Amino acid sequence: MSSLSRGARTRSRVCIDIGPNSIAGAYVAYPRERPPVLCYDKRVPVIARPGETSHAALVRALDILGEALIREGAPALAQTTGSGSIDEILVSIDSPWESTVVRTEEVGQDTLFTLTKRMVTGILARGHAEKPVDPAYRVEEHVVDIRLNGYQTKNPYGKRARRASLIILTSSIDTALAGAVESTLARYFHASEAVYISGPSLRFQSLRKAFIHERDLLIIDTVGQGVTLSLVRSGTLVVVTEAFAYVDTTTFVAAVLQGLGEITKAYPLPRTLLLLAGEEAAPSLVAGLGSTALGALWLSDKPPRVISVSGTQLPPVTIAPLSLPDIRLMLMAHYQEGP
Repeated sequence: MSSLSRGARTRSRVCIDIGPNSIAGAYVAYPRERPPVLCYDKRVPVIARPGETSHAALVRALDILGEALIREGAPALAQTTGSGSIDEILVSIDSPWESTVVRTEEVGQDTLFTLTKRMVTGILARGHAEKPVDPAYRVEEHVVDIRLNGYQTKNPYGKRARRASLIILTSSIDTALAGAVESTLARYFHASEAVYISGPSLRFQSLRKAFIHERDLLIIDTVGQGVTLSLVRSGTLVVVTEAFAYVDTTTFVAAVLQGLGEITKAYPLPRTLLLLAGEEAAPSLVAGLGSTALGALWLSDKPPRVISVSGTQLPPVTIAPLSLPDIRLMLMAHYQEGP
């Protein structure tokens, strides 16, 4: 791929995807007025050796990934942009390394007020003060939706309202593990502090921009041999289940049904299901869902619509010669923090 280095310097990012059984890394370039470029990516399995803890196995895999990103990835980035330096690091972490909880914070006044980022920061700080964080865990919080006077609002900052509702995703990460990941990344990348976010939060925020007309949906997110369900109602993420383990299509369907059973205790189910899975596994998983009497959970003879998400359904990402179309990394390439 030809260099994009003419004119202003191209912004670039390192994306690190930490799943339960594998980790992946990528260099992404952001040329002006053009789609992001996935310059290089690599996925490494996380397999514990005899007597090795899962944390140690993850850090060892991260070392292997870091070496590959520097040795092979940085030259690929330089070939694309004219520079091997990066501007930021984005780290997505999934269960079992983290747990995600959705909560709502409300603010209301008798008179009109102007919503500001400073006000939102204060609301988050108030939540921390009311519920102190366990020092064994590092908490990362992301506001994924803001409603003013009960209405979902695009670009809410600077707008006036009497009531604001903040949908907040809280990700709790083992402090020792987070420190090990940070120190490992620091050995390979001399950049500012990494931004950490839970995998379900990142993929929800990226997918709702890709499927902007789907206001009610269920995200079936397969990660290695685990599946997490995220329920979206009226464009807002309201539930994220814990990861359920599976080993084949039969146990995958059973895991999905178990998660759906928990969700239906509090919420009705949407008619659209988005499946995030690898290209090889997706057809059999879709077929498994299609052969299941899912309609019974919807109290209908008509089964829900299952959409297997592929790169063609997402905003465009240019895939460089040294990269593969990894759906999770493509979603990371389009992630932008905040509602």
